[in-house]
Amino acid sequence: MAIFFNKHLITMRNLILMISALMFSSAVFSQTDRSNELQLRFTTGLAAYKSMAELSYNDGNTRISETDTSGAVTQHFQLGARYDLTKRFTVGLDYKFGAYLYDTTETNRTRSNKFGVFGIAGEFNISSRPNFRWYVGLGFHASRLQISESETNGNMTTQIDVDFRGSGMSLNTGIIKYFGDRRLGFIFNAGYDGHSFEADPSFFGNIENLKYTLDVRGVDLQLGLLFRFY
Repeated sequence: MAIFFNKHLITMRNLILMISALMFSSAVFSQTDRSNELQLRFTTGLAAYKSMAELSYNDGNTRISETDTSGAVTQHFQLGARYDLTKRFTVGLDYKFGAYLYDTTETNRTRSNKFGVFGIAGEFNISSRPNFRWYVGLGFHASRLQISESETNGNMTTQIDVDFRGSGMSLNTGIIKYFGDRRLGFIFNAGYDGHSFEADPSFFGNIENLKYTLDVRGVDLQLGLLFRFY
């Protein structure tokens, strides 16, 4: 049984990271007091991962195992909220969703995937001026990845659908810059992102003692806008 996931993804060395700045202005009320500040964040980004997939199952009395290491790239969007506990410490929630990118040169395969990540995060503001922040953060999350792939060879088509679930963590740093004293600003975030997945074995039928795991570790870059409220 082949491992369908990693080897069809775009490798990290083929990644050209392109981020376009989202710029616009808003005529909103000026504010200087940041006590109990609430932020709503809207970002888009790219992530490059090193991945390792391991598939093992029983074939009679023999344990079969296959391992594949490769690279993967995702394009995603993230919605987040942060609340200032103090001037230095911030806590919040994030929801990220998107898809892994595939190599489009293979024409005998049909592939699709999507993922969702929900997590909690804490941040420490190294620099905490009224209209500028430089922070470091730590997050923990739960994630789900759904993959559907089919491959046609002659008159035979092989279909596989896999549902992965897992958990992970992130370490990141970023800057926030508001447009003067306005509520609107931009945010840039970069850091480590890691996920450990395990597939639901029922998606593979009656294969005995099947276990399919996927670990991804890499760098996540995000750019977007945020709004603050008091």
